[in-house]
Amino acid sequence: MNAELALLGIATREGTLNRAVERGVGRHWFVAYPHVWDFYLSHRERYGELPSSDVVNTTLDVGVVDVEGTMDWAIDMLRDQSISYGLRIISGAIDKAIEQGHVSPVKVASQVAERAQRLMADYEEYSDIDVVHDFR
Repeated sequence: MNAELALLGIATREGTLNRAVERGVGRHWFVAYPHVWDFYLSHRERYGELPSSDVVNTTLDVGVVDVEGTMDWAIDMLRDQSISYGLRIISGAIDKAIEQGHVSPVKVASQVAERAQRLMADYEEYSDIDVVHDFR
């Protein structure tokens, strides 16, 4: 299940994005569907309410999923999916740099810690974890 569409489906059912916004969800959490998040925000701004599933499906040709679950559950699932994606991107870039001989393994390890720290800072409940300090 795609966590992005699940969160938006729950928001559609509940008629609000307030809890998601309160918990820091933003465009940067969305990997596959940032344009759908943007559409929800612009629709809410323009019309004072979230779009229906039919409006999203018709306008963007995206099937928003109506799942049984709470908004907090969907936010947690989306956060974990987004962090995992970010770490895979960092890992892939580092592997490529090492393969091409551009950086030493020590420099790579330092960069991993620093990038992971920046990534974690984007997620409110992890912002107090000091990955760089713990690494050293």
